[in-house]
Amino acid sequence: MTGQRHFDLAVSLGPHCRARHQLVRVFGDAVCPSGVFDWLVAPGRAVRVYLRNQFSGTFELDDLIVGEDGYVHAKSGTQHMHAFPRNITQDELLDRYAEARSRHEYLAEKTLNLFRGDRKLLLCLGARASFHRYARLWLTIRWHFPTLKFILLNGPRGGAPEHAEQEWKGDDSVWDRHLKSFKPGQSGGA
Repeated sequence: MTGQRHFDLAVSLGPHCRARHQLVRVFGDAVCPSGVFDWLVAPGRAVRVYLRNQFSGTFELDDLIVGEDGYVHAKSGTQHMHAFPRNITQDELLDRYAEARSRHEYLAEKTLNLFRGDRKLLLCLGARASFHRYARLWLTIRWHFPTLKFILLNGPRGGAPEHAEQEWKGDDSVWDRHLKSFKPGQSGGA
């Protein structure tokens, strides 16, 4: 198919796990490494905080506060609903924090290494960002990772299914159309 844009690896940039699910569904696990944004809810400003801080200092115990659906990192605004069991108490948080932090740091380091690597990344948003937010994110990536070869793909228009239990996955047909012009491999240069 002509007009296809090539990439080496596809990575979700949040704001939730929808992009990761759809990338793996369409392209397969081999070209879609897991990353830190697969396991949390990250508003646009949180993604920029991660990028500016080179993925460090983003899961400090003192910055975790109780939120509606789990713990929220007060400085970045990330919601960590998979890091701890629901309805966890403050005492239980202390007992489980070291394990949760270890996993978070592992995924943050893994994602940072992808951004520092020499492979062309398809960076995909799971929800549509406004032009202003999209441009701000693109500039943040370029500023903090100037040698990174990447395509920043905004989320598709629409695509939330009617069934609430499937909302996190998105609408497969919408995502199929959204991703059809991208192909793993043969990325070449920039």
